[in-house]
Amino acid sequence: MKIGLALLLLSLSTHAFADGNALLGNCALFERFETKVAPLTHSDYLQLGQCLGAVEGVRNTMLLYRPMLPPALRVCMPAGGIANGQAIRIALKYLRDNPAALHEDSSVLLMKAFHEAFPCPLG
Repeated sequence: MKIGLALLLLSLSTHAFADGNALLGNCALFERFETKVAPLTHSDYLQLGQCLGAVEGVRNTMLLYRPMLPPALRVCMPAGGIANGQAIRIALKYLRDNPAALHEDSSVLLMKAFHEAFPCPLG
């Protein structure tokens, strides 16, 4: 039982450490979903869900731990926050504008994307 649980957690954790290439591929599906240009498959919806989970998870963690983050990663979101669609668009723009960084961990890239979009004032 313990071995099975450990293997399950290990297999799940490998998806948590995706790089920017995987994140870009998963989040690009949002554009197809939003514009309805082509229908999404069951697999597409799973990948889109991984994108949304990563984007929302990093965004919420950054807000929760903002006082503990170094100034170079702090974010100051607009009052009322931002919608999931806007957050995904921010992620897509950053990933597409920084192709040389796509080998980096997806969470790090998302932190950089949100910081670039919503930096806190210095001082």
